[in-house]
Amino acid sequence: MEKVLGCELLKGLNVLDLGLNMEILEEQMLHEILCRECPELETRWQDLKIRALDTCKAMEAAEERLLTMLLFQNPKRQKPANFLRNMVRAQGKLCQLRAHYEELEGQKLQEMVSWAPYRPVVWHGIAMVKALSQLQNLLPLFRMSPEKWLAVTKQALDSMKPREINHGEDLASHLLQLRAHLTRQLLGSTVTALGLTQCWVLHLGLGLSHLASSRS
Repeated sequence: MEKVLGCELLKGLNVLDLGLNMEILEEQMLHEILCRECPELETRWQDLKIRALDTCKAMEAAEERLLTMLLFQNPKRQKPANFLRNMVRAQGKLCQLRAHYEELEGQKLQEMVSWAPYRPVVWHGIAMVKALSQLQNLLPLFRMSPEKWLAVTKQALDSMKPREINHGEDLASHLLQLRAHLTRQLLGSTVTALGLTQCWVLHLGLGLSHLASSRS
C-alpha cells in the first residue's frame, strides 16, 4: 500500500479512510438496538423490505413482458383488437404493481420515523467510535474492527434491561441510560484494548532487548 499511495500520503490518511465503513456500522448498531429494544419494529421493517423487494422484481418481470409484447407483435397471427386488449391488461398489471410498491415505500418511511428516538444514541456511539479510532494513528498495534465495536454495542445492551413500557418508564430517560451504558462500554473496551497493546509492546521490547544483549 505504501508503494501505491506513497509514504507521506499514507501517514496523512486516517485509518478510518482505509477500512472502517461508518455507514454500515451505523446501520448495524441501529439494527442491534432495535432488535433488543423494539423487536416488533425490526420485524415489521424486515417484512416490508422483503415485500418491497418481491414487488420490485414483479415490476421488472411485468416490464419485460410488456416490452416483449411490443417487440414481437405479429399482426398476421394476432388481431389488433386482441393485441391492444393484452397490452391494456399488461399495462394495468404494471400500474397496479407500481402503486403497491409506492405504498410499501410509504410504509417504510413511516417505520423509519418510529426509529427516530434511537438514532441519536447510534450517532453518539458512532461519534465515539470515530474519536477512539483516531488512537490507531498513534498506536498502530491498537486495532478495533467494526465487528469488535458491534460486539461492544451488544455488551452495552446486555448490561441493561429493555425499556419496561408496561411500567410506564419514560423513553427519554431510558435512552439517556442506554447512551450512558454505551459510552462506558466503548471507553472500557478501548482502555482494555490499549492495556493489552501496551503489554504486548512491553513484552516485545523486553524480548528485543534480551536478544540484543545476548548477541553482544
